[in-house]
Amino acid sequence: MILDATNETLEAVLAGAVASAQPHVTVCWTDLDAASGTLTPGSASTATNSTTAVTILAAPAASVQRVVDSIHVHNNDSASVALAIQHDAGGTERILKKETIPAGESRCWTRGAGWG
Repeated sequence: MILDATNETLEAVLAGAVASAQPHVTVCWTDLDAASGTLTPGSASTATNSTTAVTILAAPAASVQRVVDSIHVHNNDSASVALAIQHDAGGTERILKKETIPAGESRCWTRGAGWG
């Protein structure tokens, strides 16, 4: 998964409100600067916000390709949550993964292996 435009992001959104706690999402990536060839790793963690889409991976800078290495989701809630991970390209959203995650469980996507 590669973000290669300044208007591309990854988002997480739930199908409904949580019972007690928002799930946490951590994304790890590597930026490739096309001009210099420099590789720069990065990571960010955030919580979902029920039915409001939350940016879990910001858009890359100009001339940078942001290569997603992994996405980790942990459901901290006391009930199952229906989570969607989506790609947003300038306001056009496409769902990449939609799954119900039981309370206390995690899901992970890794480059090369996909969702597990």
